[in-house]
Amino acid sequence: MTAVDPGECDPIARQAAVSPDRTAIRWPASDDSVTFEALDRRVETWAVGLRDHRGADPDAQGPRIGVCVEDRADFVAVLGAIWRVGASAVLLDPGAPDRTVQQCLDVSDPAAVVVESPADRDLDTRLIDVAALGDGTPSASVPPTDWAAEREAVVAFTSGTTGRPRGVRLAVRTLAASVGGWADRLGSAAECWLDPLPVHHMGGFMPIVRAIGLGTTAVVERPPDPERIGALLADHSLTGVSLVPTQLSALLDAGWSPPDALSAVLVGGAPVPTALRRHALDRGVPLWPTYGTTETASGVAIATPDDLHDRIDTVGRPLDGVNVTIRDPETGAAVDSGVTGEIVVDGPSVTPGYCDESGEWSAAGLRTGDLGSIEDGFLFVAGRLDDRIVSGGETIDPHAVERVVGEHPAVEAVAVVGIPDDRWGERVGAAVVTDDAALPDSATATLDAYAREHLRAPARPKTWTVVQTIPRTASGTVDRAAIRDLIRDDE
Repeated sequence: MTAVDPGECDPIARQAAVSPDRTAIRWPASDDSVTFEALDRRVETWAVGLRDHRGADPDAQGPRIGVCVEDRADFVAVLGAIWRVGASAVLLDPGAPDRTVQQCLDVSDPAAVVVESPADRDLDTRLIDVAALGDGTPSASVPPTDWAAEREAVVAFTSGTTGRPRGVRLAVRTLAASVGGWADRLGSAAECWLDPLPVHHMGGFMPIVRAIGLGTTAVVERPPDPERIGALLADHSLTGVSLVPTQLSALLDAGWSPPDALSAVLVGGAPVPTALRRHALDRGVPLWPTYGTTETASGVAIATPDDLHDRIDTVGRPLDGVNVTIRDPETGAAVDSGVTGEIVVDGPSVTPGYCDESGEWSAAGLRTGDLGSIEDGFLFVAGRLDDRIVSGGETIDPHAVERVVGEHPAVEAVAVVGIPDDRWGERVGAAVVTDDAALPDSATATLDAYAREHLRAPARPKTWTVVQTIPRTASGTVDRAAIRDLIRDDE
């Protein structure tokens, strides 16, 4: 693997020079693949088209260009073309309503957005049809630009489950540090990676960046079901894959067993329940639970399968170059080993800031808003600081309640939220997916009795809502705002 460092030309041009014949990207859905040399030529052509469609007006040469395309082959070419013309790529969800996309545009202010079918979009910005970018004249050229460390490379958006999306600025050094940290930890497992996650989120974006940065291969497809994921893993000699917990659970429920070539199943984007971890390890899955944020280009910590034998719930040790401390969220003081506090991250993989120049920084680094602890160098994540429920003066950790309720044999999934309450300020509400066969009586009565036996009074759910699935965002995190609405609608 040949990593591209800041200061060199853009990484696609660099890998085309170093490993021209290496397969860069495979798209099984279209039975297509491209070497680094061929990808570089495609990017060059598309960069010419992008430059031409931006026009000669210097004011049109803005530092950011949005990419909002469904086709994954087009996404990679557009990304490379944006970097080749010296711009930063704004990652947008092509499946989101125009109103949601416009919110992201208002935050990031790109000069233009590359889309499919511009006539079908109602967006207040200049739109460039992705179909026209391949018209670039091969005789023209766009020389690779400097890959300077502090140059902004990407704007990505946080999940936005609690309000308007936040535009996170990721510099070249942010991506390079994340890629280097992952490479050191994964080793040869990074050689051929399946990327089945949304490419506008870090979980789906970074496998592409790692392939480009390391000169390895990314197999890029958004499979519709676990059977397709299993088939891809079996048929393409893959060494690694990135999944969210629901995908891993569905794979195991479908009877999947990992092929011999598979060295790493990275699972992140949401907490990985203890029961799922044990189930995966019992089935021989090379499980690597991860912890990261958009603000760190997904890279903070990763646990190896060996780490889990003695510390089943850890997300592992911080990656090389990442400094993680646990601090009192009120005072900012460091807490003792094993004590829960706010996770604070520092190092070159941390964002230089947000589009609106806001941020939650302390002298120690980026305040993640996540709760966790460190024991013997291993990081444990306990949930979100702003997920905590305050009921009658008692502070309740919803994730602790979820762990207890989730141990009931009839509960397949659970999410706990605070519901506004005139008397208590908030009351605990739980949305549960149940196995009907295991609950012969009223589900809510049975679970209420269980909670009375296993939870102290303030932490017991006062409202139970049985749902078919737990709502999640596109990145796989629990959509607590949607759950809160479901519970209130059910009352």
